[in-house]
Amino acid sequence: MDELPAAAPIRKEACSYFRGLPDSPKLVARSTTTPWNDSGVYERLLDLVGKHVVVPLWNDFTGPLRCKILEAVEDIDWNAIDILRCGSTDFKDRHLVRPVILFVSVEPESTTWLNGRAVAFRCRQVLRENGIHNVEVDSEPSTAKLSPHIPALQEEGYRRDSIQLSEFLGTKIAFSRNPTREGTKGLYLRIRNTETVVALTCRHVIFGPEEENIDVCHDTHNSRGVIQPGNKTYQHTTNFLRDQICQTQSAIDLGESFTPVPEQRIEYLRGYKAKKESSLHRIEPFESIESRTVGHVLFSPKFGLSCSSPARFRDWALIELYQKKHQTPLQKLENKVPAELDAVLARPQFMSGRHSDQERERKYNMPPGVHTSTQTGVMSETEMRCPNFELTVPGKTIVDEGFMLVCMYGSASGATHGVTNTARSVVRRFVDGLPVVSEEWCILGSIEHGARKKFSVRGDSGASVMGDDGRVVAILICGAQGDNRGIHHISYVTPIESLLEDIRDHGYDVEWMGKQDTT
Repeated sequence: MDELPAAAPIRKEACSYFRGLPDSPKLVARSTTTPWNDSGVYERLLDLVGKHVVVPLWNDFTGPLRCKILEAVEDIDWNAIDILRCGSTDFKDRHLVRPVILFVSVEPESTTWLNGRAVAFRCRQVLRENGIHNVEVDSEPSTAKLSPHIPALQEEGYRRDSIQLSEFLGTKIAFSRNPTREGTKGLYLRIRNTETVVALTCRHVIFGPEEENIDVCHDTHNSRGVIQPGNKTYQHTTNFLRDQICQTQSAIDLGESFTPVPEQRIEYLRGYKAKKESSLHRIEPFESIESRTVGHVLFSPKFGLSCSSPARFRDWALIELYQKKHQTPLQKLENKVPAELDAVLARPQFMSGRHSDQERERKYNMPPGVHTSTQTGVMSETEMRCPNFELTVPGKTIVDEGFMLVCMYGSASGATHGVTNTARSVVRRFVDGLPVVSEEWCILGSIEHGARKKFSVRGDSGASVMGDDGRVVAILICGAQGDNRGIHHISYVTPIESLLEDIRDHGYDVEWMGKQDTT
């Protein structure tokens, strides 16, 4: 057996080893002995495992491989374990299948190279003992925290200024007692045989780590209101619109001082200004928290493992909606997102970054209220495992029917596309000071211009993830990020089927809202 390298990676190797990943995490340790060769040209790309002997062994959450790997990492402060392919984007490697790597994500600044090296060695030993001889181990610092986020103003842009006060899914919501902590409104559901309509999101969107971890039920004497959007987003949006109006008027004044006056340009600026003024007039009446309170927390169980699916982490909250805050009758609400996601997703070529001008325009210039996607029901986990199409994956010569294309509209990232991994991911969180290990589905972003894009960012928690047929497959829970920018190079989701089962097990018999595909 090869000995592991005796010297720690130099700073350049540690910082550049994962160059090309959305958040460029640093290298902590690796099990390979191959000297690092930095040509300074080619980047790294995460890819899906596909069909590999490690997948069924690893996905058995009570099996010996999973259990032994968890034992091997118990001495370090780890956050997640993912099995993915990773390799160079060098064009000469385009026909190669990228090697499979077991990634151990550790808390930043928590693990030395020496300790990380020992853990990588132990994990590789476990793999070899289980007959897996072509999988190596890498370790990198990243977090998988349950943390909503307020995007900076520039992340929003004018095209989304009206969406936040709409009935669309994918909008920002916050707890009225902590109005700057925001996540995403994910799904509308109806309590069967009642008039009650609820919105589904993650518990950690509403309740932070400072809150006591107990079941929360609605109390008329202690109501927990939910607002849409939170204070910072509201303030950022109104300030942005006022700045745009002021700057546009200055441009108009300047243009009118020219000889001859650029009439066509002036006409365009006046139209743009009128649109911004219209948006501002619509938003200004919602300055108070009360005016933005769209409902209250009906029920949210404490963090922990699900009783119905013991491998899954429980992180959900039901928000009972107020009719007086919705123009549409609640019983007629539909699960719609403000982006034409399914039209793009129906074309597998998006995974390779080959977009036509029309597709690119549709994605980046979506007038609010024009382009929408209507979700058409829920997809079972069995269907998630066995999608009924084949996809040629860029950088490989294989065709694998184990990949499923997905899309999402998150309140922080907007419209994104991705693909599910065949190997489940294992995530560790701390609840009441004790570690809780759960299994999540892993999603990678789409590929564009040879690099893999992010699928989610901090603040998208609670967003619903759709399959290519418009059905909801999962809810975004969190993601792995290697720095403080909040960009996830790996996204973690909980299948909607098991989540709805857990909700029903708690006494809330929820059903789908709006149109549903029954085929």
